[in-house]
Amino acid sequence: MKNTLTLIFLLFLLPVADAQFHSDCSSAKPLCSNATVTFDAFHGRGAVRNEVGSTDCYSGLFPENNGMWLRWTIGTPGELAFTLTPKQDGDDLDFVIFRVLDGSNDCSLKEPVRCAVSGENQGQSRSTYSACMGATGLRASATDFAERRGCYGADDNFVASIVAQEGESYLLYVNNYASKVGFTLEFTGDADFTPISEEIIALSTNEPIMVGQEVEVHTPESKKAYFWEFGEDATPVFASSQTAQTVSFSRPGMHEIKRYDLKNSCAIMTTKSVMVYERVQPEVAATTTRVSDIQVGQTFPNPSSDKAYINITTPVSRTAIILIADVLGRQISRTEVELVAGEQQLPLDLGRLQQTQNLFVNVQIGDEQFQRRLLYLRP
Repeated sequence: MKNTLTLIFLLFLLPVADAQFHSDCSSAKPLCSNATVTFDAFHGRGAVRNEVGSTDCYSGLFPENNGMWLRWTIGTPGELAFTLTPKQDGDDLDFVIFRVLDGSNDCSLKEPVRCAVSGENQGQSRSTYSACMGATGLRASATDFAERRGCYGADDNFVASIVAQEGESYLLYVNNYASKVGFTLEFTGDADFTPISEEIIALSTNEPIMVGQEVEVHTPESKKAYFWEFGEDATPVFASSQTAQTVSFSRPGMHEIKRYDLKNSCAIMTTKSVMVYERVQPEVAATTTRVSDIQVGQTFPNPSSDKAYINITTPVSRTAIILIADVLGRQISRTEVELVAGEQQLPLDLGRLQQTQNLFVNVQIGDEQFQRRLLYLRP
């Protein structure tokens, strides 16, 4: 149910333009990830003619019979490669891929970098051009940047892949020369289009956060409205706010805050992990004892490859909660201990750690918090 509500909200965020036919560059469909996508049909030519212009693979203006424009921005650099497969056997797909010079989606700044219009050799048997029919696209094994009309020499319907850098924007024009039946686009390289937000999520406090405590989350120096998702144990679970948003958590442990905003019509998710501690009421004793009388020693042995301990001294009996987490805030273990008056040596639960890593050992006694470090060395 939670995922469904998130999806519903994000659908309201996305522009209505997604219902267009994407036949013009200005209405190019944004792709927010490199997941495989299928389009059932083309819808003819766009309102703007001759948008593709001149290319290395076609003398004169590029033919625009049944076209579709797609666009994306590189989030993770890598190889940009894909396969376009027509849904109908015998259809001939042509394509041009453009890099937008300033990294935006301004169609006037597009520059063609790859194109392929190879296909049928008019008046010849299919055996002479069978290698240039069916699937087409970019792949690493290809060395040519363009394939012209017909099918000659080493033509195979594929041209060289692109080494894409973070922040680059691309436009892809796909044309079905034969019909209006659609196609499948499968990305085969490791470049990803998931947008990356450079804005961080900040909290209103650097102190430990307790169950039920209200804290503010915000994005410094930003005036945009965001959609927040705090999780089922938070109040509120969802929120939309342009200013700082107040939230509290009803359960101790690690919580993940998610923030969404739009970039190039894609919903960007930024996350922050927050550790929340349980409130423990100190036991009432005959003699009032200040919390500061508690002494928590360092972890030992440190580093440790097996067992580790911590010494705690308290004047009266009370409850301690020991939380162990990694440097990313992910909880390794949670142990509740009944302390007795005096000094005691307590074992630390290191769980089933599989690798060497730095750990935070958080000791909570009443309203007092103590944090120690431990380096775990994998045996």
